[in-house]
Order: sequence, then structure tokens, then C-alpha cells
Amino acid sequence: LSTLHLKFTMLSKYFRYALSLSAAALKNHIDLDKKNSMSDYNSQNHNGSVWDFNWDKRSRGKEMDANLKKANSKVVRHIIMIRHGQYYQRKEDSSERILTELGRKQAEVCGDRIRKLIKYFHPVQLTTLFASTMIRADQTARIICERIGMPVEKISYDPLLEEGAPVEPEPPKYNWYPEEKKFYEDGARIEAAFRKYFHRPEPSQKEPTLEVIVCHANVIRFFVMRALQLPTKAWARMNLAHCSLTYVRILENGEVNLVYLGDTGYMPIDMVSYR
Repeated sequence: LSTLHLKFTMLSKYFRYALSLSAAALKNHIDLDKKNSMSDYNSQNHNGSVWDFNWDKRSRGKEMDANLKKANSKVVRHIIMIRHGQYYQRKEDSSERILTELGRKQAEVCGDRIRKLIKYFHPVQLTTLFASTMIRADQTARIICERIGMPVEKISYDPLLEEGAPVEPEPPKYNWYPEEKKFYEDGARIEAAFRKYFHRPEPSQKEPTLEVIVCHANVIRFFVMRALQLPTKAWARMNLAHCSLTYVRILENGEVNLVYLGDTGYMPIDMVSYR
């Protein structure tokens, strides 16, 4: 009987201890909820949404963003990303990784498509054409400029847009094993490129803009995942054809829309290539 009484006493103590922990945890949870509900809009999401409305650290505040959305603001950044044309991938010297004959034709057809899109977006003007400094992107950008009637001197080259390993993909790619330091170095650079090119319109912007970025498949796929606030490790689950178009809209209140991804519908089917 004494043994049974001892066990009962110990169970009672454990039960009271568990209740005290539960009460403390509940109090902490309530306090945290109160703290979050009173936090500044710029560090919290709308209505508990998982979407971070201040993803670019340029939010003008909850009331202003709501007013912009309600007013259906026309100040939008239209960003069209283009993967370069097919190139000689197996060349060891990077200077020899130039466009193939098919790659040049792809760039020409792509340029014609961009010219039509410029007419479609009228009166919005193509403000800038950015390009990676890698030769295959440079050649693609130059051909596009020729087709749309833009002087090649207006191409803005940026080494941040060069191809690389943005983040270790999940699941891993069976035929692609960069060193860990490659992800460390390239990841920081490509993230810097994202922060440079992806943000809502500045307060000084009064009209919509159209920008074209000629770069690489890994970079574009990472940009898309990052812009949509999706797991960036999933970037390799998508595939992009050469000279495919990926179109993203960024609204004045910070909302992001992916209009299309890897579009090659404008290109004859026998010209579509991935490698």
C-alpha cells in the first residue's frame, strides 16, 4: 500500500509539473501573438499570409500599399528574362562557347518576338536591355538588339548575371555535382543580382517600365522561385529552352505575378532546344 501511495504521489507531482509547463507555454504563445499583432507592418505579413509583402524592403506601409491596390495602380515593372541561344557547350575554353548556327537563328526569332512585344506594350517603352557578360549571352543580346532596332551600345552588361550554381537543388541533380564552395560563391552573387533587378517600382517611377534581361537558365529559374517566395532549392525542377521567354510583373504594392515561364510558343518547333 505504501508503494502504491508513493507512486500516486510521484504521478501527482509530475502531473502538476506538466500542467505548469503547459500554462507557461500557453502564456508565451499568447504573448507572442500579441507582440506579432502589434508589430510594424513592414516586418509582418498581411492577415497572417505566408506572403511577405515587404520582401524587397521597399514597402510604403500597410495603408499605402492597400490604397495602391485599391486604386489599381498602373505603375508596373514588366521584366522579360531570356535564356541565351544554343551554344557549343562542350568547349573547355569559355571564349569558344559561342552560339551555334541554330543558336543564332533562335536569337533572331527571339528578337522578332521582342519587337512584337514592344508594340504590344506600347506606349510603354523598352527602357533597358541587360545582359550577362558571358559570350553566349552577349551574342544573343546583340542579335536581339539588331532585330528590334536598338543600338548595341545600349546593352548594359552585368557580371552578376553570369551563369552559376545558385543553391544546392533538392532533389539533387544526378549529373551535376558542383563543389560546395561553388554554391557558396555563386549563390551570394546570384542573390545579389536578384536584389538588384527584382523590386517594386520606386516612388519616383510614375509610368510602367519594360526591361529585358538576357542571361542563363539557372539564374532565371532561381529568380522565379525567389520572386514567387517559393523554396529556392526547387529551381532545378524546371527546365528552360534556349531563347525562351519568362515574364514577371512587379506591382507598385509589391505583388509579383509570373505571366509565363519558358515560353517558346513563338518559335518553330524544330528550332526548340535545351542543350
